Amino acid sequence: MIKALISSAFLLTCAATPAGAACTQANLAGTWTAYSIGLNGSQLAWVSCNLVIGPLGAFIGASSSCAASGETVKVKGALRLSAPAKCAFSGSLTILPARGTNPIPSLTLSLDKQTAAGVGGANGSGNVFTFLMVRTK
Repeated sequence: MIKALISSAFLLTCAATPAGAACTQANLAGTWTAYSIGLNGSQLAWVSCNLVIGPLGAFIGASSSCAASGETVKVKGALRLSAPAKCAFSGSLTILPARGTNPIPSLTLSLDKQTAAGVGGANGSGNVFTFLMVRTK
């Protein structure tokens, strides 16, 4: 049963992808609000971020920040196009000052280039998260 559902979902996804849906690095440039919920050790936590991404994929540090539990921190990082035909990006996010870097192995930009969804952290590490991004500028 589950095998049939996965196969059907895959076929629907492939059929729904229009020709010319490929992305460029510049498609990610702009201001984004990102929302995340994830597991930090044994606790579930949410985070809201304002990310300003330059045309080459780097976060503009003076303008990029994340807030959780009443604390706001600056962040830096970068996202690079990894699969143009799938609008897929990968990269990392570093919490400043020197609180650690989280890998972002997969982020997929929507066909209209206005939203994105991704995952971060290292699988099996106890510190993983999912996130959604909405373009605001």
